[in-house]
Amino acid sequence: MVNEYGVEVGTPVTLGIGSDAYPGVVTRVTPKTVVVREVEHGPNQRVWPDQDFPIYLDKIAGGERVFRHTKRGWRSHGLRLGIGTARYYQDPSF
Repeated sequence: MVNEYGVEVGTPVTLGIGSDAYPGVVTRVTPKTVVVREVEHGPNQRVWPDQDFPIYLDKIAGGERVFRHTKRGWRSHGLRLGIGTARYYQDPSF
């Protein structure tokens, strides 16, 4: 199923809060929303602070989060959603 924004189940996504990013996958869609679950990632493949984490889209790690499309993009309770790529990133400046 594809919603009116062209998003379909199984699409990789990145959930963002502040400067951190968490990988996820779309598990359900309605005409105006997407339901996302976080997925697991492996250990960093590079020397810190460079980051290259393997992402496992088939290993669900978190609960469901519902995102709605707004004029500022996909949002849900302070989180933003990037569609099409799943990545994990932790800001090393803290």
